[in-house]
Amino acid sequence: KISLLQDIEKKIDEKSENIKDTIDLVQFLKVLFSEDKATFFISEDSKYIFFLTQIEGTSQRDALKITRKLYSNADEAKKWRNYILQYIHPDRSNHPLAKQACQKLDELYGDMIRA
Repeated sequence: KISLLQDIEKKIDEKSENIKDTIDLVQFLKVLFSEDKATFFISEDSKYIFFLTQIEGTSQRDALKITRKLYSNADEAKKWRNYILQYIHPDRSNHPLAKQACQKLDELYGDMIRA
């Protein structure tokens, strides 16, 4: 919980000048602390794109369900990546940050298979 609070504080400090980013952060916090997380995002692609592009660190790993197993098992890492990719790939998602989210997903996946 301390790590999460530190991530939140850091994001607020970094993004306090941009109202849209601050609103996105508040929306993320609502998701973290709501009982029904599944209904907050309008779609699966928007959920994964938000997690990939708007948060970092422990909060991001928790939201994306990144575990140590993904770093030690290339097949599991590939399944994880492909599952998320089916929602965020620019050919399937019209979200303006879909390409950026794919780049971040590839970066995370690359870290897993190089571990």
